[in-house]
Amino acid sequence: FYIYRNRLKKIEGIALIGHATIVEARTDYAVAAFAQLAAHSQHAYLIRGERHTVETFWQHYSEAGQQARLVCRELLFEKTERIPPFEPVAELRLATRQETEHVVEINALLASEEGGDNPLQRDPAGFRARMERRIDQQRIWIWMRDGKAIFKADIVGNTPEMIYLEGIHVHADERKKGYGKRCLLQLSSILARPGRSVCLTINERRANA
Repeated sequence: FYIYRNRLKKIEGIALIGHATIVEARTDYAVAAFAQLAAHSQHAYLIRGERHTVETFWQHYSEAGQQARLVCRELLFEKTERIPPFEPVAELRLATRQETEHVVEINALLASEEGGDNPLQRDPAGFRARMERRIDQQRIWIWMRDGKAIFKADIVGNTPEMIYLEGIHVHADERKKGYGKRCLLQLSSILARPGRSVCLTINERRANA
C-alpha cells in the first residue's frame, strides 16, 4: 500500500500496487506517482479503477511504449433494497479446505475466460495459496451436490458499508435454472444489513449475465 501527499502533507491518493493494482486518487499528480511506482514493479498485471484514473495511470505507466494487452469496462451492480422472497438453497455454505480443488479449478477458469491468462500456469503455488487463504478467512461460499460445485462466490471486500462479491460461477450444466439468482439472493440476505449494500461487477462484454 502507498499514499501520496502534496506539499502541505495532505493525502491526495492511496494505492495498492502489485499483481492487482487499485488506485483511488484526487489529483492526476497522485495517479502519475503511483504509475511510476507500478512501472518498476515486477508483479504488476492488472489495473482497476474509474475510467479517467485508469487512462491517466496508463499514460504515465506506458511511457516506455508498453501496449495494453486487454482493456475492459465493467458494470457495477449494487443491491440496497429489501431482499424479495426466494426459494432457499439448503446446501449453500462456506467452503472448507475439502473444496480447495473445486475453488482453484473454478477461479482459474474464470481468470482465463476474463483475462486470457491461466494463473495455474503462471503461478500455481501462489494462486493455490491465495485460494486456501480465502477459504480459511471464510470468504468463499459454495453449493456442492453429488461431488459437483453447482454455485460459487467469493467475498473480496467486506466493510461496514458494503460487501463486494467476485468469482460468481454456476456450473455449465446447471445454468438457466435460476440457481444463480437464488444463491445470490440468499447470500444477500445473509450478508446484508441496514446501511450495508451488496455489490458486484460484470464485464461489459458479458452484460447478458
